[in-house]
Amino acid sequence: MSNEGRRSYRSISLEIGLSSKSVKTRIDNMISTGVIEKFIVIISPSVLGYRKECFIIVRKRRDKQNVLDNLRLLGEVMLEVESLGGVSAFKLIIQEGSEHKIQFLADALKPAIVETMLITNSYKTDARLSTTDLALVKCLISNPRLESSEIASKLAISTKTITRRLHIMQNDHTLKFSILLNPSSLRGYILFGITVNIKEASYQKILAKIYSDFQEYFLLLPPTLPQDTITVLFLSKDVFTADKILETIESYKGVIQAEVFLPTK
Repeated sequence: MSNEGRRSYRSISLEIGLSSKSVKTRIDNMISTGVIEKFIVIISPSVLGYRKECFIIVRKRRDKQNVLDNLRLLGEVMLEVESLGGVSAFKLIIQEGSEHKIQFLADALKPAIVETMLITNSYKTDARLSTTDLALVKCLISNPRLESSEIASKLAISTKTITRRLHIMQNDHTLKFSILLNPSSLRGYILFGITVNIKEASYQKILAKIYSDFQEYFLLLPPTLPQDTITVLFLSKDVFTADKILETIESYKGVIQAEVFLPTK
């Protein structure tokens, strides 16, 4: 469900060899115990007019509000993850015309220290959202697993149209559905992420290499469309595995820089 948050219980059951009822029970249990915090819908920034994305790792986050206020002057904070050691990671989408402010960001965030800043282009898409699409997305933001028939009823549109538009927006990477996990509820496992800054035209090769070497630890796959960075979430039983995976990825040809973060919430 981390890679397709709208998958049906039946579809999951066929893949993992359990009954639909058992799958639903297990998912409901993970929700009630807090392992799955919520279901989410991710909208492509480029569709909303954002052309740049910035991944920032900040240390000494005590003045957290100052950090957030200054980041919001530059763009929209899509993601905030608190990590071990007083470190926070942010994913920022940058408003057109604000790119020149990036160079002043490190000074603006003081006394917090910017340890890493990776700036990439958003994947360009020709997709355009219609009024119907925007209404559909609004429904999904409030409940990403809302049935197509329920959306159709709310919007007074046929279920067939809703299903078709959803299919199109997922295929062109306008929308992606996933889950938000609570790291503190993953007893016996360590959730960690690795963000990799790569050389031009090496995305597919490096992504295939990561998948081949570490498939058993994968939790969340990155987009299959070429970008300047690759961010992957992993699950392992110890921190030594995380360090080994980071070291291996850093050795790949075409990798410029790799950063690991261990979220606490």
